[in-house]
Amino acid sequence: MYIGYAASDIGSGLMRHLDGLLELLYDVLPDNFPDPETAHHFVMWLAAKGYLPYDLERDDPELSVNIKGVTFHTPVGLAAGFDKDAQAPLGFCKMGFGFVEVGTVTPKPQPGNPKPRIFRLARDRAIINRCGFNSSGLDVVEPRLKKASEDRWHDRLARRCVIGVNIGKNKDTERAEEDIREGIKRIGRFADYLVINLSSPNTKGLRALQQRDHLRSIITTAQGELDKLEQQQKVHQAQTSQPKAAEQESTQTPQDIEQKAHDFFPTQTGKRPLLFVKIAPDLTEQEKRDIADVALETGLDGLVVTNTTIQRPESLQSESKKETGGLSGRPLKAMATQCVSDMYRMTNGQVAIISSGGIETGLDAYERIRAGASAVEVYSSMGGFASPPNGNCDSAVVASAQIYRGPVVARRIKDELLNILNQAGKP
Repeated sequence: MYIGYAASDIGSGLMRHLDGLLELLYDVLPDNFPDPETAHHFVMWLAAKGYLPYDLERDDPELSVNIKGVTFHTPVGLAAGFDKDAQAPLGFCKMGFGFVEVGTVTPKPQPGNPKPRIFRLARDRAIINRCGFNSSGLDVVEPRLKKASEDRWHDRLARRCVIGVNIGKNKDTERAEEDIREGIKRIGRFADYLVINLSSPNTKGLRALQQRDHLRSIITTAQGELDKLEQQQKVHQAQTSQPKAAEQESTQTPQDIEQKAHDFFPTQTGKRPLLFVKIAPDLTEQEKRDIADVALETGLDGLVVTNTTIQRPESLQSESKKETGGLSGRPLKAMATQCVSDMYRMTNGQVAIISSGGIETGLDAYERIRAGASAVEVYSSMGGFASPPNGNCDSAVVASAQIYRGPVVARRIKDELLNILNQAGKP
């Protein structure tokens, strides 16, 4: 045991010493890959090959968070949009993130909007994107998720990581319920939590689905599909239980029964995933109340707060500030924090909140947790502002942290957050 701890400490030390070199690599990305999406493909290649650094340092138990039965060993995660097609979720888990949210995944492949569709607002530490749910589709993502959800149990660094899956509708689908049902049917059992994305500003008519009646219909449809998965799990358990005689059945241990559950749901709990909905920051007070009411009425597990904004603060200075699309990064920080506070208050703290939107430091994470979030997501801080959005082409760019931090961002934010918690105590 002590040898393992020593190896972890040595590995973590090496990771920190390599930080400068890694930041230098990220610094030259824009020069060698001026197109953000090309830079993103390069980073994804590094992650898939295992060339990005692993965080071998032990996480302090004080950072652990339990969200409705799912344990997040650290509340700092990687937002959807970075690994849209589940190319390397375990690679990012091993970089120190407590959870990785894959997606947004649509049932059918679609290219998204025409390029250019991502614009850097360097002086504002922000990004505008109008990508429009570019996705490889379920046929590509399903086998990748299946493999990742099974492989993580054999990996010491990845086994505690929570895997989330963000799903959305195709651009040409009239009834969102159809695509949500298909997404859950195909990949729901490989997720610790699911997120229904109803708030990207880059898919026509999508945000209207946050309205009370539409939202209720979509949530109940999703819950119905999750009920079906539970029924399939019971059938699976019955079929894999070979002993039929009472005396044979009595030989099955609780561990045997638990293993059968995990065979169908290869997740942390061996149960159906938690269900979240991702909402926009551009909501009126009444719209927020409607969402809160529906969430409580339907027993929704959680909300991801928030997505990109269509607003343009007067403080923006960059040339691209007038481009259409969703704005993310530092200008969204105050709006996202307020939205977390509002939704926590309106749901009486009964609906879990994962917050994204301008998370740059441990202090940002702490402030978001004080506002009511259970966990936070980062995005562009993974790549540093030198390689800003890295081609994120959907709403999850909202988790932007346009600060020069590089690929050890998870460890840095965790350390900063822990220091604050030790001084101020948990909110």
